[in-house]
Amino acid sequence: MTIHRNERVLAYMIVAVIAVAILDLIGVLIAAAAGAKSIWPIFGVLPLIGLPLGILLIVALTVISARRRSAEARAQLEAERSAKPKPRPKSKN
Repeated sequence: MTIHRNERVLAYMIVAVIAVAILDLIGVLIAAAAGAKSIWPIFGVLPLIGLPLGILLIVALTVISARRRSAEARAQLEAERSAKPKPRPKSKN
C-alpha cells in the first residue's frame, strides 16, 4: 500500500489542526484553573473550530483513500483479466 502525496499532506494537516486545538484547549483549562480573568478570544474559539475541522479532514482523507484504493483494485483486476490467455476455439476437424 502506497500513500500518495495528497494523502500524506492531508494526514499531516489533520495531526497539526487537532494537536493545535487540543493544546489550546489545555492552555485555556490551565489558565482558567490558575484564575486568569481574561484570555484572548481566539484561544477560546480555536478548539471550537479546530476539532470539527479535524473531523472533516479525517472524513475527506477516508473518502480520498477509498476512491484511490477502489481505482487501484479495478485497474489490477483489469490487468489480471487481460493477462489471462483466452481459450482457443476447438477446430472442427
